[in-house]
Amino acid sequence: MKWRFIFIPALILVCILLPMCEEGDVIDPEKVDVWTNYTPQNGMIDNEIWSITEDLYGNIWVGTGTGLYRFDGNKWDQVGQEAYVEGYPIYAVAMDGDGILWVGSYYGLDVLVQGNWLWIDSLFGYPFTARSLYRDKFGDMWIGTYGSEFTPGGLFAFDGQYFYKYTDPFEQPGFNNIYCITGDQGSNIWVGTDAGAVKMTQSGYEVLDSTNDLVFDDVTAILLDGWQDTWFGTFSGNQVGRLHGNQMEFLSLFHNYSISGVITMTEDHDHNIWFGTGAGLVKYNGTTMDANVKAELSNGLISCSLTDQKGKVWFGTLEKGLFVYTPK
Repeated sequence: MKWRFIFIPALILVCILLPMCEEGDVIDPEKVDVWTNYTPQNGMIDNEIWSITEDLYGNIWVGTGTGLYRFDGNKWDQVGQEAYVEGYPIYAVAMDGDGILWVGSYYGLDVLVQGNWLWIDSLFGYPFTARSLYRDKFGDMWIGTYGSEFTPGGLFAFDGQYFYKYTDPFEQPGFNNIYCITGDQGSNIWVGTDAGAVKMTQSGYEVLDSTNDLVFDDVTAILLDGWQDTWFGTFSGNQVGRLHGNQMEFLSLFHNYSISGVITMTEDHDHNIWFGTGAGLVKYNGTTMDANVKAELSNGLISCSLTDQKGKVWFGTLEKGLFVYTPK
């Protein structure tokens, strides 16, 4: 695997100290097994949700169609207006191991460092669209971008000092369109692309696609669950793949419901797997698929999801705002 690097200003190396979440660690027993919907009527400014993450201190950050918002457990605040981080979709948001906030959009990366915003509008000489972000166990930030006639796209990483560009196979058509990035308990990084799933190891990489282990190539979501199985969701079709060891099996999401493609996946603290699809939300309890867990989420596109430190499960939609489930 080949790479190159560039150096960026020392400003990005400084740690940011964000306010700690003031909400208590104990969930009110009267508020469990309930759903909350954040919309413009109760604090969230935009119903169009594209991305969500939790920072080191328990704050929830949400990228919307018109900007970036932070929830401290009590109220929503818009962030980044002074740096023009508003007026366009925020496709990805994540915090790295140094507490630096990364915000990905069509126009590149906005990085919040000690209260200051740094805009990165090009990498290795090209403009880019940052579509996915992932902080690995070492604190490094991985950046998945979108290839088009204007930019080659591909996969990048930042180790706290340098940006790296990964060439093989991410300069090839399809592989340069990256939907998602995650990592396992080892040092392997999984990348979902338009041409399949790429497992990056210390010795190289391997590809899972429709010629071997997957039904379709467009891998839009990858999840490493608590049992060390790897799940693969594709935008095409109505199945998800689960890799157990070296054995791949497929589970149908259809079950007489109108399900189209997996956009996002998250595992809750009870080991249920939640699938956000192009046509609604599906919950898998290890035995059955349930597409009737929430009436408002039984149709429409689920764009992002998150299980937070306290066990709450968050779902972003493109039309109905943000939903939060507090389990029993």
